[in-house]
Amino acid sequence: MKNYFTISEFAGLRNININSLRYYEKIGLLKPAYIEPDTHYRYYSSKQIPVLDTILLCIDLKIPLRELSQYIDEKGVLHSEKLFQDGKRIAKQRINEIQEGLSKIEYALQDMEASRIYGEQSGIYKRIIRSRRFWISEYSIENEDLKTLEKSFINLYSQAQEKNLAPIFPPSLLLQYHNKQIRCFLLCEITDRKTNDERILEIPQGEFSCFQEDLLPTLAMNGIIERYFSDSDRKTLIITNLMLTKYQIDNRKNELQFTDKLFL
Repeated sequence: MKNYFTISEFAGLRNININSLRYYEKIGLLKPAYIEPDTHYRYYSSKQIPVLDTILLCIDLKIPLRELSQYIDEKGVLHSEKLFQDGKRIAKQRINEIQEGLSKIEYALQDMEASRIYGEQSGIYKRIIRSRRFWISEYSIENEDLKTLEKSFINLYSQAQEKNLAPIFPPSLLLQYHNKQIRCFLLCEITDRKTNDERILEIPQGEFSCFQEDLLPTLAMNGIIERYFSDSDRKTLIITNLMLTKYQIDNRKNELQFTDKLFL
């Protein structure tokens, strides 16, 4: 069998494991050129090296091997240009996903740093909060059921994901008082800075009067309204869970952020 490579020799040509060759055979991409009938030893020819290289190229490009057949026509010709075009598209998608992940991490670290500074504050304090973009949904202030609220938050987050807005946790609530009317909105912060949509609320950087409160075991929305809006002509209140550097499972430490500016 001097004109053939053993499975170990063939794997060694590209420094891969023989189990990889067995897998490629199993899915029908690279079958041995010859199988010895008695021993079932597998042998490969030099003509199969380009096939192996194509398989490894697909792995590098993150193209599923089971889709490789779509790049080979009925004459066995590999359409490498389309292979590279799809590989480029997948690579760009991976880059976008990595950039999105980095943005989420950066936002989380910013919030953690703010919590490190303000997390133990008592009473009212003022702080400058960075500009924020939110995917929003109006919510009934009559509904104080925490389970319904959490489900609504998850639905809002899923919508933002479907629109590729790169949403981040934790979610927030916004209460807006104006002309003796109170409206409540669920907020899901997004890191996407390009998309324009009527359901995206932009809150510019600004100074907020803040204090902290535990809102469990119920949301107590009506109590919040009576306590914080009774003497106001107009005011916006954002309620957000503090991003702590260390979590307790039952933590619901919230920061309430007040401003006399209206955003809706």
